[in-house]
Amino acid sequence: MAGGYQYIVSPKVIFEYQVNGENYRSSHLANIEVNTASEDLAQSKASKYHTGQQVEVYYNPKRPDYAVLQTGDPTKGALPFGLMIVGGIISIIGIIWLAVFH
Repeated sequence: MAGGYQYIVSPKVIFEYQVNGENYRSSHLANIEVNTASEDLAQSKASKYHTGQQVEVYYNPKRPDYAVLQTGDPTKGALPFGLMIVGGIISIIGIIWLAVFH
């Protein structure tokens, strides 16, 4: 977007949970959070959760202060695939560089 601005919208959901009698609070929906420029998409993600609703929380037993409400890959494989493509391109550049300069 030349000369313009683009804004990113992220759903904000705050939840409280308890581990071994200790109270915690988090706002992470997932380990990989996909932000968007669509206010409607962010609203639809946040609308799944309501004040006072009981939810299943996934937390790291080694760091119970970190928890999420959703597990898995919200990019539906796009992020791992994109990382593989970037890794492949870097590898090809490295092979070409070695062939030319050594």
